[in-house]
Amino acid sequence: MNTSQSIAVIGAGVHGLAAAWHLSRRPNVAVTVFEQHSIGHPRGSSHGAVRITRSTYPKPGYVRLAQRARAETWPALEAALGTQLITPMPGCIFGPAGGVFDEYAAGVEAGGGDVVRLSAKEARTRFSGLSLDGCEVLWDRSAGVIRADAAINGMARLAREAGAEIRTETPVHEVCLTGGRVELRTLLGAAAFDRVIVASGPSWSPRKGRRESPRCPSR
Repeated sequence: MNTSQSIAVIGAGVHGLAAAWHLSRRPNVAVTVFEQHSIGHPRGSSHGAVRITRSTYPKPGYVRLAQRARAETWPALEAALGTQLITPMPGCIFGPAGGVFDEYAAGVEAGGGDVVRLSAKEARTRFSGLSLDGCEVLWDRSAGVIRADAAINGMARLAREAGAEIRTETPVHEVCLTGGRVELRTLLGAAAFDRVIVASGPSWSPRKGRRESPRCPSR
């Protein structure tokens, strides 16, 4: 395949695989994913049978991003896989007035989220199984339950089918600049790319000090 740009993705959780899936569909792009464990391993943040989606966040930009994903990207992924990944499940976000709760309420209001602030009576009626005395309540109508394993494995399959290479059990030990490209070093050797997306979780973080703008030593 003739390519004009090579891109590496470090980390094969939900963020890394989403990036790989989207990039692999672009013409003239070669995508390589590096994952230090297996797909869906339990040491990161993307494993397990289920996760939730919502649009209740304190940052308006993140609220808008979540709304766009819920309206566009998740349906596109479901269509590509031919299966339902999200079961709508309206969410109850609650807490004492002031502080963190007010930050979330302000965020969804500014971001235009599909979230409603309920009165005490409305909250007791809608969420009768919860003790909400003394709490303020947000009703997130965009929330749902994600089939996490199916989403992760599905994006990995789609990325591979589109030509992406996913290298599992391949930790990246060093990222450095060389000759205007980005070089990744693993136990299997070094490889250079035009661009690198770092989608790593805590288990990828270096244990000790970091170097600023490292450059690979000449070999």
